[in-house]
Amino acid sequence: VTGEITPLETGTFPEPKIPVLGPTFLFSMNKDALCHQRYGQISSEIFPVSKKLTRELQNSLLYIGSSPDILTQFVHN
Repeated sequence: VTGEITPLETGTFPEPKIPVLGPTFLFSMNKDALCHQRYGQISSEIFPVSKKLTRELQNSLLYIGSSPDILTQFVHN
């Protein structure tokens, strides 16, 4: 999207624990599900995103979910 060349996330995506929501997954996929192997890509290969962006997404979610007031403002604006 940005055109910036950065290292891709090749491991497990962050799983932030947001106080008002609980455990959250930025990306979830069962690598053992046969349907995913049909296209020759599994895990983070099917959704190329930079390591930097995954951390920014995690930090944004943690901030939004850090208090009910912030979450309410985010949802109602």
